[in-house]
Amino acid sequence: MSVFYLQRFLSWLSFAIASEAALTYLADIADGSDLLSFVSRPDIRAPAWKVTKHKPESISPGYWFVAPYTKWPSKPFLIEYMPYQVGPHIYDGNGDLIWSGAGLDRNRNVQDFRPYTIDNQTYLSYILAPLYEQSLNDSNGVYVTMGSDYRRKTSIIPEEALNGHEFRVLDKGSKALVITTRTKSQDTRGQPKSAISFGRYLNDCVGEMDMKTGNKTFEWCAMDHGVSGADTFEKLPDNDEPWDFMHINSVERFGNGDLLLSARYTNTLYRVSRADKSILWELGGKHSDFQMSFNFSAQHYARIVSENSTTTVVLMLDNASVEVGRDRDSANMSSAKMMALHTAEQPMRAEWDRPDGNKTRKRGNVDILAGGNIWVGWSERSYVSEHTYDGELLLEAQFTSNRFGTYRAYKSPFIGNPTEPPAIKAFQYASLDGANVMTTAYVSWNGATEVRSWKFLGFSSGCDETSEIAMVDRTGFETSITVSGSWSNITAMALDAGGREIGRSAASGLVSDARRVWAAIPTRLQVFLLATMSISAFMMQCLIVCAFIWVRKQTRRSKESKWEASRGVYTKIETGSIDSDHEQH
Repeated sequence: MSVFYLQRFLSWLSFAIASEAALTYLADIADGSDLLSFVSRPDIRAPAWKVTKHKPESISPGYWFVAPYTKWPSKPFLIEYMPYQVGPHIYDGNGDLIWSGAGLDRNRNVQDFRPYTIDNQTYLSYILAPLYEQSLNDSNGVYVTMGSDYRRKTSIIPEEALNGHEFRVLDKGSKALVITTRTKSQDTRGQPKSAISFGRYLNDCVGEMDMKTGNKTFEWCAMDHGVSGADTFEKLPDNDEPWDFMHINSVERFGNGDLLLSARYTNTLYRVSRADKSILWELGGKHSDFQMSFNFSAQHYARIVSENSTTTVVLMLDNASVEVGRDRDSANMSSAKMMALHTAEQPMRAEWDRPDGNKTRKRGNVDILAGGNIWVGWSERSYVSEHTYDGELLLEAQFTSNRFGTYRAYKSPFIGNPTEPPAIKAFQYASLDGANVMTTAYVSWNGATEVRSWKFLGFSSGCDETSEIAMVDRTGFETSITVSGSWSNITAMALDAGGREIGRSAASGLVSDARRVWAAIPTRLQVFLLATMSISAFMMQCLIVCAFIWVRKQTRRSKESKWEASRGVYTKIETGSIDSDHEQH
């Protein structure tokens, strides 16, 4: 019996351990208000947005490209992956989901998810993050490109662990700018520990990569070309970890092949010569080649706006702050800055402050949109804003959840044509007397941008013909209808702006009321309910077993008492000590 109890206890303990991640965010399981949910795609729970449009008529058209995550590096067993919540996502200008790619890559974090154009065709690229604690073929990370059909075109696995900050496809898809980081050691025996005599460094390198072979056609490494720990504002590490003294976070190419680099911990932008790999100029930091009436620090995403024989215009996000306790801030808030550089004069600049007055302590980006507006990704909570060139705030948005952030956020026109079909689920409701029957259907098409309306068709048993049930406008990622009547199967046709069919779902059988109720429950809540019911069932079994043991013990005690009593009578008979009344017989 004891072995049986031990087995049951170990079984329950194993289940409890496996369910720990699912129960970590119990409040979110019960609430779920920070996530989108869809009946037709219960596997997708994308982060929801809070959007404020200050001047809607001036907002540029385009979709938002973000890659939400909660922990870095990836933690594959967190509840954010059950169902899918992290990875590459596309939203429209209202914050409605267009596409979730969270299920593509085994729940891996993604960085630098962006669109790019070749010959008027738009493609997608992103960095699949390294898995430092696992030994898989792609543990070093993967450079990924996709077509507008969301199917992979290229997957480049580098020989060394990649740096997730930059993957910029160039030259009609034949080359890409990337960043790598290596550990460099130097002999410091007999020297005091200082900024110029430290044993192990992270040596950041920027390179131009051939997209067919993955080989570098050009590479520049900081410590091999004059940058040292003496240039940094970052403190020495307290442990024996390599010193990340520079932290390059962006690279872009000039027209003549030179490179523009941004280094977060030296507070500096660098122009590097393609010809001899020398540093042509530095903006900011300890060795600026420009007279500056302003400052910046911990900046990200330096981009070339224009260049002529006298002036170079660059754009960047001035974070003005790093993590709490690492260095003092250089401004009261983060901002996007555009600077016109001329060596003989002070740079001219335009500036767009972070609308909420806060600081972006890490990550972020800024771009000039096609119509001239300024788009800024402030990273934390995926906070984004759009401004006119003159500084007027047009839009701001952020995730409703503080659990999610994104490394960068891009905005661009895009046409998505997924190869997977639309998804549909249909349910049947009947009155108690069966006289009235209603049908509800939900349809969605993950990644499709051109759907304007849906036509629902019904199939009845014993009838070869279909009947049109309803035709309705698309209403966000998922569209639903409720109509009177019942059908054996329902399918949905996706129609474009001209009324042409561009996709069709498989036929969906109708689910009855009870099954519909369970199907509509969010998956994480289903996990919680199943866990609760399993634990309750186990506890009930324990109570039954305990009651059974108690009854058996009581029965045994009763039998023992009767046996002892009968044994006492027998003893008295043997000794002749019996009642006198009995003797008279």
